[in-house]
Amino acid sequence: MTQLTWLNLGFNQFSGTISTNLGRLTELKHLYLNDMPLDGTLPTEMGLLQSLEEFAIASTLISGTLPSELGNLLGVTGIFGI
Repeated sequence: MTQLTWLNLGFNQFSGTISTNLGRLTELKHLYLNDMPLDGTLPTEMGLLQSLEEFAIASTLISGTLPSELGNLLGVTGIFGI
């Protein structure tokens, strides 16, 4: 599963917080978690997603400050909804 490059869970009814295990998907390039009843904060482990290029989190209940570890994502060209 660590070779996964595209994860689109948007427009689903998954609820709760974003798992810290997301940081294990080190080859992930596109992550879409938009339009879901997610809540809580973004986990610091998202900073481990060094290959990430696009990230969508619009229309969720995510709140709080952005983790400083997101500054490690130098290849991101699009963040939607933050």
